[in-house]
Amino acid sequence: MPIAKNSIIVSQKEIAKPGEPGKPGSDGYTYRPRGLFSIGEVYVWDDLYRDIVLKQFNSTTYTFRIRVHGSSVTTEPTASGGDANWEVANELKFIATDLLLSRKIISDEIASGAITAEKLSSDFILTKKISIGPDAGHINFSVDVNGHLNSVDGKFSGEIIAKSGKIGGFGISGESLTNEGFNNDATVIFRNDNDHTFAAIGGNVLPPSVGINALLKIYNEKHNPFRTNYGGIFSASGGSKNIAIQVDNGDISLDNGVIRNFGTSVMFLDASYTIKDTDDYSYYINNKGSKIDISLPANPPIGRRITVTAMGSGSNTGIIAGNGGKLWYQYHVNWVMIDTKSGGINGGIDATYIGVYGGYKTWRILITGAVNVSWGDN
Repeated sequence: MPIAKNSIIVSQKEIAKPGEPGKPGSDGYTYRPRGLFSIGEVYVWDDLYRDIVLKQFNSTTYTFRIRVHGSSVTTEPTASGGDANWEVANELKFIATDLLLSRKIISDEIASGAITAEKLSSDFILTKKISIGPDAGHINFSVDVNGHLNSVDGKFSGEIIAKSGKIGGFGISGESLTNEGFNNDATVIFRNDNDHTFAAIGGNVLPPSVGINALLKIYNEKHNPFRTNYGGIFSASGGSKNIAIQVDNGDISLDNGVIRNFGTSVMFLDASYTIKDTDDYSYYINNKGSKIDISLPANPPIGRRITVTAMGSGSNTGIIAGNGGKLWYQYHVNWVMIDTKSGGINGGIDATYIGVYGGYKTWRILITGAVNVSWGDN
């Protein structure tokens, strides 16, 4: 084969030299930081993501990643060394904490499914839930998107408006406070130990050790030598009938003190009259000028007292024991029982019901200032 002039012939040989290993390619998923483990969230390792979470044990924060490919996990890590669902991934801690545990973030906007930080400072935070606590299992404060707030303790200042809920043993119901459940002794107490004053109302305002029950207790023992102390002031007016205190049953007991300015209700009669068990009058005056009969109540409580008197000459009053009862009166020096009726008394009559005596409902009759007294049906 002809060779050109001035040509150089070199034999050809392939020379190869091994290069440096390249960076590994993606294995099909991306680590996804999910922040502090949150109950109710679902964590996955699928073809797109392998979730990373933070969990505290003994005040130390550990980083975990899903252990099994293709799994979904809703249970939190149970040990600092991992478990069947989670493996320790502390080498990835920088990924999980670059944003989530930063000491300070300055930004116009942060978007994240969960943020964990020692401190957040912002003019406006928009989120669906805020939880505060040492870890997900010990939340001391939380508020959700519906405004439901839970806190283990708290102090509030300013106006508080509550339409429902509880205050101590009381429930808020409309405009009222009630002992919620109506099965407890919730009590309101006002006391001033410096002035020796006390007021309480509730299911039982006395300690169980005393062995008695009271719904209301008021005392005013303030040292006040130049002024008057009142335990309570009651007033009723403006009605056709005004009653400041109504006692439906039971006694009024005075351990000490007197009833001042005590008065009785008076009824004038110009015809015969039957006193009803429900009548409030205790003093009856025969104002007719002639004879009338007054029938005593049929079923009185023991101790009921009725006074009858006559005004003017000729105003005789016959007293009839109601419901088949009898009258017990003093004749000269002896006390005698008579049937049902006194004939006519011109004077004062004091009748007190003393209960069943000798098998009969009995009224004790005391006659005062009588000019004429007759017994029997006349």
